[in-house]
Amino acid sequence: MLRQHPIAISMALLMGAASVAFPIAWGSEVVVSKVNLDQIPRQILGLTGRDDHFEESVYTALNADYNLLREYHGVPFRQVWLYLGYYGTARGGRPGHIPQACYTGQGFSIVEWTKVAAPGRPEVMLNKMHVKRGNDHQLVLFWYQSKDTILADGLQMNLNRMQNRFLYNRDDGAFVRLSTTMSPDREEEALDLLKSFASQVLSLLPAHWPEEESRGVKRG
Repeated sequence: MLRQHPIAISMALLMGAASVAFPIAWGSEVVVSKVNLDQIPRQILGLTGRDDHFEESVYTALNADYNLLREYHGVPFRQVWLYLGYYGTARGGRPGHIPQACYTGQGFSIVEWTKVAAPGRPEVMLNKMHVKRGNDHQLVLFWYQSKDTILADGLQMNLNRMQNRFLYNRDDGAFVRLSTTMSPDREEEALDLLKSFASQVLSLLPAHWPEEESRGVKRG
């Protein structure tokens, strides 16, 4: 007998359950009723945040329900950019734009792309990228997230979305990216800063997660 892969089994079970649950959910529309993410503190690790903005074409490409772009700065060499794109249940909870494409599209090359353990959560992995454009080197940490679950890649996010859709009639999610400029010989220092900042963001997000509500859809 062929041995079935655990992921395949999980997906089959979830899809079977979804076929029962989704017709029930189709009678309602899930909408974002309260954003909350704009209340994430402007003081983190002694750094002060100020809101920033992309060009309008970038927001069109991101196609998120809510975007938060904030620069946190303090003493020299301690500067972090936080980007958070939230995708509600109606948008499927997942961005269509991937960060590696964003950076290469802006002329950056990816020097290294690997994974590191989330601060204080060795079982959870975050993506780490070192990108460069000319003499501009940046270190990036990014991950996907539902309210209480941290996800490193799209497959994990799809499985989590199906589970949440079945159990709670919502499959919203967010893409979170932290970045900082660095000198190539100070990567460890930059990584320590981003991991400390990520620890704060990970603890703050559940309390500031957007609220959704179901609204009946009229038929006829």
